[in-house]
Amino acid sequence: MSKPIFLVLLLLTCFTLEAKEWIHSSGGYKAHRYFEGDQITPSNIDKLERVWKFSSRKADEILTVQSSPIYTGTQIISSSPRSIFAIDPVSGALNWEIELKYAINPRGITFAANPSRRIFIPTQKGVLEVNETDGSIIGYFKSGQTSLPPIIHKNNIIVATLHDGIKSFDLSSKELAWHLSLEMNDYKASIWSGFSFDEETELGYVITGSYGGLMGWYRKKANLESSIIAFNAGTGKIEWKFKYIEHDLWDLDLQGNPILLNLKKDEEQHKAVLVVTKKGDVILLNAKDGKPFYDDSFIEVKAQGSDIPRERTASTQKNFLIPEPFYDFYLDADKAFDHLDKDNREYVDQKIRHVDQSGIFLPPSLNQDVLMYGINGGANLSGGAIDFSGQSPSLIVPYTKEPWILRAFYTDKILRLVETLVGKYQSIKSSSNEEAIFQDNCASCHSGGGDAPSRLVLGKMPAKDIYTSLTSGVMSAQAQNLSEEQKEELAQYLGKETQQMAENIFTSLPFVPSNEIYEQNCSSCHGVSRNGFYETESVGDNYYPPLVGLTLTRKGDDIKNYKKIKAIHEYLNASYNISEEDHHVIFNQFQTYDSWLNKLGLLSSRGFWQLLLDKEGYPASNPPWGGIAKIDLVSGKKIWTTPFGARFDNKKNIVANGDKNFGGVLTTGSGLIFATGTPDSRIYAYDGQGSQVWFDQAESAGSAPPISFKHNSCQFILFTATGGKVIPFTQKKNGDELIAYKLKNCLFDAE
Repeated sequence: MSKPIFLVLLLLTCFTLEAKEWIHSSGGYKAHRYFEGDQITPSNIDKLERVWKFSSRKADEILTVQSSPIYTGTQIISSSPRSIFAIDPVSGALNWEIELKYAINPRGITFAANPSRRIFIPTQKGVLEVNETDGSIIGYFKSGQTSLPPIIHKNNIIVATLHDGIKSFDLSSKELAWHLSLEMNDYKASIWSGFSFDEETELGYVITGSYGGLMGWYRKKANLESSIIAFNAGTGKIEWKFKYIEHDLWDLDLQGNPILLNLKKDEEQHKAVLVVTKKGDVILLNAKDGKPFYDDSFIEVKAQGSDIPRERTASTQKNFLIPEPFYDFYLDADKAFDHLDKDNREYVDQKIRHVDQSGIFLPPSLNQDVLMYGINGGANLSGGAIDFSGQSPSLIVPYTKEPWILRAFYTDKILRLVETLVGKYQSIKSSSNEEAIFQDNCASCHSGGGDAPSRLVLGKMPAKDIYTSLTSGVMSAQAQNLSEEQKEELAQYLGKETQQMAENIFTSLPFVPSNEIYEQNCSSCHGVSRNGFYETESVGDNYYPPLVGLTLTRKGDDIKNYKKIKAIHEYLNASYNISEEDHHVIFNQFQTYDSWLNKLGLLSSRGFWQLLLDKEGYPASNPPWGGIAKIDLVSGKKIWTTPFGARFDNKKNIVANGDKNFGGVLTTGSGLIFATGTPDSRIYAYDGQGSQVWFDQAESAGSAPPISFKHNSCQFILFTATGGKVIPFTQKKNGDELIAYKLKNCLFDAE
């Protein structure tokens, strides 16, 4: 058994730093996001100035860029949704640009000097190979959809696909060399966030996502989801896997690329792999065998069972302790809202049914809400960076800390069957272009029966909100192959005829809990089928609770209490012009029908997340709502946290220091930390103690970490201002700019 980390973990003094070129979205294959240059320092950063700004002129296209550009040693390579362009690093002038047929997946590109200076671009259909010198297309690898920049190993290109495992192709022939499927028990583990590679050991590392959704009763045991997997680059064989979350019911993804480090333990050199998570955990493993780097990294805790029929939960989960988590995942409902005034507190309290704070890893519940941070962070897509500038390596990780409500509720299987059949009828009947768009892009998730909102639910949303979701909200990635015209057509089409037809059929059945009183007074919010309605963060936080199974889940409450129900509606400014007699008629009918559904097994369950906001639309919990943490990888202790970004009201007054973020961080040899991705559209710099030492204002938020490089003797900082509406928390316009900085007094070498 090893000693505590602070006694045994030492930095290997001869570690290999990333190359001076920035050849990969994370800097290099080891994903340090560290630039060893120290020309720009805390003492001279006030001399940092913009030297050029480049616009792709494509800000209104399908998606903006969500990855860092690369630096090949001679030029900058970046992308728009459907083009790749090369930029002069000194002037920002366009060297070349190529238009692409398929949409580029916006999470990074790769440069390889050998062979023949090539650029590799992930797209919807595979990986495109381009000549770095002039942008000419060399070839194409038919890997299938991939979100991540590939790895070049000897004469092969290794591609981590979104849903079809890992594939290796011969660079010359373009033929498939091997294919590692990540399918187990009929489920394919997805790879959408992280992919790293150690050229010395020839081991690649990927992290797999959660299957998503809050209901797991229909899932078989799937051991490859929510895992870190090491594989042999030559053979495609899995060397080891480490399971993070067992049977994930919270969408607690691993985030960013696995970070590869050389560390010393017990006087011996070891290779380690580090991964951060939404939950705030720092996972440090032995890179050779996948075992925890030290024995006391986590403890097994008993997981609470579910009150949802047929649902299963894992018996235990891992609670990570060392290195220290970078933020508190679980929300204390007794303290989190102390800053709110009386009116706001009452408003927030009305949104929360009941709260269970009995332990950790609380599953979705039919009887109470689960309050938590982490659905949209802790760590996000970019993960963290390693600071090598001090005596020991440190992890720098930005995080988001907003309160979410996790809810579960009953659904009526009869309704779900009706809407599914109607949807299928519509798909057969309709030859419209809109229905074809829906079937090709939406039907697999939104036709009823799963966790995604059905056509009936979508039909209750205003068309403008559906359009917002498709263009800049939660469905923007899924809709990136649709044109603006197609999105508008789909938003107008969804739900209209289908919704009316399904509701007509449902209400015509003789046994449904529908009557004239309910339909005239309640159905506009709660639905004729009692299915309720909710909005997600991308469009708002309105919530009309479903009433299916209410008499089963709320046995402890007097749900027939007329005064109580009427008072709730009045507080929410919702009319309840129902007599007490009619009130009891409605609820007696609910009770009869719910009992009948339950007896015949005609109840199903669904769940969803919703951001918990106050009356002004701000996160309801105590700020800061986001920050940056520094963790010493020798002691395993969190050194400091600092608020990251600022939230302003419409009058430009600061509401809170520290806000949600979607960009990432860069570390440099001088100890500076550059960070971006907050709604205030700024790029920040912090010193090694977490003090803010500089910022600059951009037109749009950063949606990717900055990079740094040295060209003609001057160190540059390059910021990707491509966020705006593509980041799901700001309504600012999409950006499409690269902004470069250097010291004012730094003179270029002679050409």
